[in-house]
Amino acid sequence: MVQDAWAARRAAQVIAAVTGLAVLLFSVALNAIGERDREVKAQDDRLGVTLSQQVDAVAGYFEQARMADLLVARNPAFTDFYRTPGTTRQKIAVGGALTRRVNDALASLEQVFPGRVGEACFVNADGAEIARVVNGMAATSAQLSKDESANAFFAPTLALEPGRVYQAKKYVSEDTHDEVVSNSTVVTAAGHRGLVHFEIALASFRMPQTVSGTTATIVDADSGQILVDSRAADTDHALAGLVAVRSSGGVTTIGSRRVAYRRLTATATNANSWYLTVSAPAVTAGRSRGFGVGPLLLVLVALLTILAAAASGWNQWRRSRYAALHDNLTGLANSALLSQHVAAALHGGHPAAVLAIDLELWTTTENSPCRKLLTCLASTGCGFPPRPRTRPRNGATPQSPTGRRARPSPPSGGSSGSG
Repeated sequence: MVQDAWAARRAAQVIAAVTGLAVLLFSVALNAIGERDREVKAQDDRLGVTLSQQVDAVAGYFEQARMADLLVARNPAFTDFYRTPGTTRQKIAVGGALTRRVNDALASLEQVFPGRVGEACFVNADGAEIARVVNGMAATSAQLSKDESANAFFAPTLALEPGRVYQAKKYVSEDTHDEVVSNSTVVTAAGHRGLVHFEIALASFRMPQTVSGTTATIVDADSGQILVDSRAADTDHALAGLVAVRSSGGVTTIGSRRVAYRRLTATATNANSWYLTVSAPAVTAGRSRGFGVGPLLLVLVALLTILAAAASGWNQWRRSRYAALHDNLTGLANSALLSQHVAAALHGGHPAAVLAIDLELWTTTENSPCRKLLTCLASTGCGFPPRPRTRPRNGATPQSPTGRRARPSPPSGGSSGSG
């Protein structure tokens, strides 16, 4: 019965420990997942805010460039040039105040986009350049191009009505040798037709990389080419996969970076189809820690709890076993432990001897010849030398190995059993 009770208590402890561990680990897992989700959401929100700022900046540029081109084209210098008598080539050759006013009008674009306008020009409908300003310097008549009609911006611009601006795709400028986007609009006067055109360097769209590693990138939505990147000129092609997504916007993970992106689609007057992206190292990328500080502390508490439960269970098992096999009063082995030792000795083929003494009659036999017999049995001279396996036993109701109560021995002898 004692063994059954101990086994039941032990099973209850195991079930309680396992249940507690499962609940704690489940809580830790939920906490870790929740913390990771919160970190990802916070990063997505930050990227979304930065992306919105970049989208507003790019969209604002296109609108500002359109308005600037229209305003410059309304400068009387261009219409006056056409209304002045003489052929275009004659007026270019003469130069003077007429062409100087045109050059000043083109140079005024630098005031709208400081440090960004590489080249601005006034081109006749036949392709001949009338005036050109590169990095603030006006070209001489000998430096002017004879034919600009092969440029990507030329034909689409002339196809538009006055008052509309054509914004061409990225190309390499023949004057600055930089990758640029351009803005062109039509000017008409005195039966003549030409266009006012200026270029903006793509590099001027680059956002400086932040300490946190956040970068802004412009990707050509048609080819996947990186046009502008905060980290390098255009050598990183990791974001080219956005072309296959064909989505208007969203947040995704590419490699080890979390990327927020939005597409600016081309229109009839703007040939640029771009993906604007803002990216940063993903919060879960390269993490040696799978959990935050809180979950790790919970795991540590769980381990300490299990160790404490195991130690407590082991101590309780030892106490229960000791209580089941020893006498509470004297601390000596009781009949259960005595039976185990005798059975073990007999099972192993060893001789076993049991001396049963009724303690109630001990006082009457203490000074009798029985005391001598006990002394003799305990000595090494009686053929029963003490061994390490010798176990004393003292109890209130002594029993022999067979379960029968031992009778008191007469003064001249004792009782013994062997197996």
